[in-house]
Amino acid sequence: MVDTAELPKEEKFLLLDKVFCERHPEYIHKPAKNIRDFIDNQFYLNMGSECWQTIKDLLTEFEASKKNTAVFEMPPGAGKSYLSSIITAYEIHKISCLKDPQTELGLARGSNIAVMNMSQNGLQAKKVVFGEIKARIENSFWFNKFNTLNQDKKSELDFGRGVVIIPGNSSETNPYGYNLIVVVMDEVAWWEVTKERDYVKDVYETLEKRMSNRFADKWAWKIVLITNPSYPDRYVEYLIENPKVFGVRKSIWEMKPWLFNGELVEWLKYKIPTELLIEAQANPDSFKRDMLGFPSDTLYPWLVNPNAIDKCINVNMNNPVKEGFVLYDEIVKLKHKICNVHIDLGLTGDAGGFAMTYKENGKVKVGLLLRFKGSVQSPIKFSDIRQILIALRDKGIQIAKISYDGFQSVDSLQILKAQGFEVELLSVDRSLQPYDTLKELIYDMKIELPNVNIEKAKFVPETPEEWLYKELRELEKRESKVDHKPKGSKDMSDALAGSVYWSIQSEEVNITGSENTIEGVGTLESNNIFDYK
Repeated sequence: MVDTAELPKEEKFLLLDKVFCERHPEYIHKPAKNIRDFIDNQFYLNMGSECWQTIKDLLTEFEASKKNTAVFEMPPGAGKSYLSSIITAYEIHKISCLKDPQTELGLARGSNIAVMNMSQNGLQAKKVVFGEIKARIENSFWFNKFNTLNQDKKSELDFGRGVVIIPGNSSETNPYGYNLIVVVMDEVAWWEVTKERDYVKDVYETLEKRMSNRFADKWAWKIVLITNPSYPDRYVEYLIENPKVFGVRKSIWEMKPWLFNGELVEWLKYKIPTELLIEAQANPDSFKRDMLGFPSDTLYPWLVNPNAIDKCINVNMNNPVKEGFVLYDEIVKLKHKICNVHIDLGLTGDAGGFAMTYKENGKVKVGLLLRFKGSVQSPIKFSDIRQILIALRDKGIQIAKISYDGFQSVDSLQILKAQGFEVELLSVDRSLQPYDTLKELIYDMKIELPNVNIEKAKFVPETPEEWLYKELRELEKRESKVDHKPKGSKDMSDALAGSVYWSIQSEEVNITGSENTIEGVGTLESNNIFDYK
């Protein structure tokens, strides 16, 4: 037994390192006892109180979980990058303690072993690798004593013996050629999602398959995903609930409790600091995202308070459409109103929207909503939409104005004009006025929307009114345009904004006319253009 009691701390540390390696010949250095020892010990990171206790606790729990994948989803300023840089330094430390890491990990001699920090933007990944991670390493006694970085390498952090830390981008082909043992995927809720692919899903599943196969039954491989929350349909939201994943969602006060007085108050279904209640009430969606760490339907909301839509719903007013057919006998009450229609066209991919509104008792009311969708095999027939307009007029509906957006609308405008309708081209993307008008009506409760199943509309919309409700809640304002979120839609909301734009300018009068009744249910053939799926 070696007596180290009288030795200076540094000499004692080095002697214990030597004794450990004599007893464990597979090592060339004694590894830290655990990640907390690695953080606090003066000979490793020596961070002490500099590292928040909340971060130490999370990393200790992750290590104890023995899970290969972790997701840390937290608000801005909650320490995610700091946390991931500690994980990266710790994993490099453990690998570097091995005498022959390639053999221990089941790799051929001379193979590279890589830790990668991966961002959607390669420049951001480099910033993390050569900023946060390098700072942890260069301020460590252990790394300075035992691992001299190759300062000539500008594209990676090279620790010798084939062990490197590299930056990467969000292409799943980027990691090929490396034996990746640890990957940190940064800000994954914000990676690109298109109709064709979800980059986070593709990259994660590619990495998970390759790493689990390559390092089967090994302690080493890990995938760590860190992010600020964005939309609820992102792949990271699936992962964080997966029982095989170490999933963490923390609020800003859970990560930084010292910033608050400790008193909590009930808000919605959450308990939040009393000093944040006013902020939460003023902007619920952004508060949930930026303080609680939960995704929100919109990142740049067109409606700061989307619940205002609920107050505009008239539960006694139904959209007169059933199973794809217009119920003309239910529209008879509109015969003496001045109605306006706006149509947002689709063809094969996007859906199309149709909204008819009128003015009554100082409010704009929705008289008819239609949603139609085509496919490559069966595109929308624009002639069917024109037939609906003609049928409405034939049944006694007074249509003052019909407008279309700019997409493939010239032909319809010309034909309807020849039929005696007043037509106009209106793009709600080129002017904010239609949407500004609609927003003002919603906030002032000067618009009446048809009855809708709200919970169904939020998650699985089928009917035109359900699609409209969902779209209105999820609209975003970006620069000088109102737009939908990624993978979202705004066909029905575009139609409503255009129709409302004309109705707000209309005179509120009842038009006298014949009192002929409309019998039965209209069965205008629609060629399956109405899509409720």
